[in-house]
Amino acid sequence: MVEPIVGTGRNITADNWFTDVDLVDELRKKKLSYVGTVRKNKSALPPDFVNVKGRKQYSSMFAFNDGKVLVSYIPRERKNVILLSSLHNDSTIDPDSGERKKPEIITFYNQTKSGVDTADQMCMTYSVSRNTKRWPMVIFFAMLNVGGINSQVIYMCNELQPLRRRMYLKKLANELVYGELQRRSMKTTGIPSSLQVRLKRYRPSADDDREKSPTQEPPKRRKCITCAAETGHRRLSNYECHDCHEAICLSHANMVCQGCTTTRQQIVESESESD
Repeated sequence: MVEPIVGTGRNITADNWFTDVDLVDELRKKKLSYVGTVRKNKSALPPDFVNVKGRKQYSSMFAFNDGKVLVSYIPRERKNVILLSSLHNDSTIDPDSGERKKPEIITFYNQTKSGVDTADQMCMTYSVSRNTKRWPMVIFFAMLNVGGINSQVIYMCNELQPLRRRMYLKKLANELVYGELQRRSMKTTGIPSSLQVRLKRYRPSADDDREKSPTQEPPKRRKCITCAAETGHRRLSNYECHDCHEAICLSHANMVCQGCTTTRQQIVESESESD
């Protein structure tokens, strides 16, 4: 992810999802600094930095090791924020923070974290994540959420039609499943007739155009005229006669293949022309 800026001396600001001591050391070798929050369950953290018992509000605790600074700040009682930085090298307190006595590391993080927080907010607003105990799926869900944001950025940079995020994700989902809809429309055996009719509009044509035909409602069930005339029973059917369009059930229908139907139509047409 940082390959384009390796060796430029820039800083990376990220949240606790990415922060790790080994990552910070690796970025320093590539001449990149790092500032980010740290999760409290990290084994590398000293116990005193995690424990908030007995600590006063607006107090700070610093630790220094091999060019890295760790700070634990108490913004309110019984709550602390832990940050790790390879950009700073002292325990300076921001004078503009007043009585809150915020360390400069936290002030710098608040000023440069906007992209991270905006991305997290966008991911949480419309998220594909589901509760699961399989860690590969957690990573996969996160990649999908970030991919949806990145694709929208590319979409907007190409100066295409501006869309709200909800509408864009809906359009993106439709485009991703369009190929599967085309494949499924070619084999509709075993699915309800209503779905078969809806899938017909995705069936590829001869010139592979993607224009969708209007949706047709499935035919309504009607009373078979032969059953009503012979037995008096009321048998409903979705089928009708090809010529008179009267409802007829399969028990009283005569099956004719496509070839014979075409031949019969040709005979009828030739007779009508001779007349």
